[in-house]
Amino acid sequence: PLYVADAADAIVAAAQGQEGIGGRTFDMQGPQTYQQQELFEELCAVMRIHGRFVPMPHAALKLGAAVMSKVVRKPLITADEIAVIDRDDVVSGEHEDGLAEFGVTPTPMEAVAINTLRVYRPPSLFYVIASEDEEHIEREMHARLSPPDHSRVRHDYELDVARKTR
Repeated sequence: PLYVADAADAIVAAAQGQEGIGGRTFDMQGPQTYQQQELFEELCAVMRIHGRFVPMPHAALKLGAAVMSKVVRKPLITADEIAVIDRDDVVSGEHEDGLAEFGVTPTPMEAVAINTLRVYRPPSLFYVIASEDEEHIEREMHARLSPPDHSRVRHDYELDVARKTR
């Protein structure tokens, strides 16, 4: 998965006009590739959902989606989503690496998934903080609450007082 901020950084760098990028195609992907099952398991782990995955034949999925789209106003899955599941969406490698070309370091999914997916946790677990989250929160809180070091900053008033006392 590609973090949207990384894609945005690459697009901004391209728009700011490096010479020789016009008409070229770039591949962009995150630092790690996942199988569909691995991705679902990782997302469920972050959301603290303990679901079971049941393998189903593709024909049964298509039939179920067709029936649901006729019977239910907002179906759980549509035929279009099933068609997307079948497609391989890993970059081909035919084109240049867009992130490297524009100097963007890809962000791992594990580093940002908690920020997006925490709201999808069951209500009873919404405020539960895992030990790995506690460390991140502690570092962030320390960085935000530590007083900034302004010892080298000089204000015009201080200079005027220093001149008058001489």
